[in-house]
Amino acid sequence: MIREARTTGISDIRDLMNSVAGFWDSSWRPDVLERALGSPDTIALVHQDGADIDGFISSHDLSFRAYLSEPLVMAPQAQREGSAHGFSRRLSDAWQRGAAQ
Repeated sequence: MIREARTTGISDIRDLMNSVAGFWDSSWRPDVLERALGSPDTIALVHQDGADIDGFISSHDLSFRAYLSEPLVMAPQAQREGSAHGFSRRLSDAWQRGAAQ
């Protein structure tokens, strides 16, 4: 299931990012996820398998275009052909709905 990311899931999102070798950047601010999800200019989604968050994608409105902050992160067991494309497509659809409002 794909749904909007919520601040209540930050620890699970951080765990996911740390579980994928080379994804987490130690130079990021400690509160990077809190700041991103707290911004009104962010659209962030999670992919959830049961109770587990196994995918995360976020983008930010910079007034002239949306900026994908990281391509996306998915747990290795959730990486299957086409799943990343569907995930990013949902993000694009969310931005298009927002632009139409």
